[in-house]
Amino acid sequence: MAEQTLNNYAYYGLVGQGVASAGTSLVQGFGGAAANELMAGGYAMSAESMELQAEQELINAEAAANVRMEQYNQGEAANVAMTTAMGKTGENSTISDANRNAAEQDVSLMRREGKMRNISARSGASSARSKSKQAEIAADLSMKQGILGGISSAGMALGSYSMMK
Repeated sequence: MAEQTLNNYAYYGLVGQGVASAGTSLVQGFGGAAANELMAGGYAMSAESMELQAEQELINAEAAANVRMEQYNQGEAANVAMTTAMGKTGENSTISDANRNAAEQDVSLMRREGKMRNISARSGASSARSKSKQAEIAADLSMKQGILGGISSAGMALGSYSMMK
């Protein structure tokens, strides 16, 4: 009779261990899922920020190009005023042509650099969106593993309970 009681106590211990293990699995699974969901949200916010940065790069490049052309126009107007005051007309526009060509090249480079920075920021945004998706997948997996671990532990507890006489 003592052996029977000892066995029942041992089985009660296994039942308790199975229930505790099921609870731990569920807590870990849902906790991991919550952490991964937070990471996914962080990556998504980062992606949105990079998208804004990408648009800002284009705006900045266009603004810089406009400023450069305005500087050229002011310089050219000053040159025209000076040559006119000196009694010269437009018989030799070599310097003006060279200045205009340099300004157009500068503007073209500014716009291309802006586009390259735009592409770089968009690439970073795409990468962040990918990381966000991976974190969401990891959250789902963590939750499923927690549930499956809980079911397995509950099954062990039920099996131990059924062995008691």
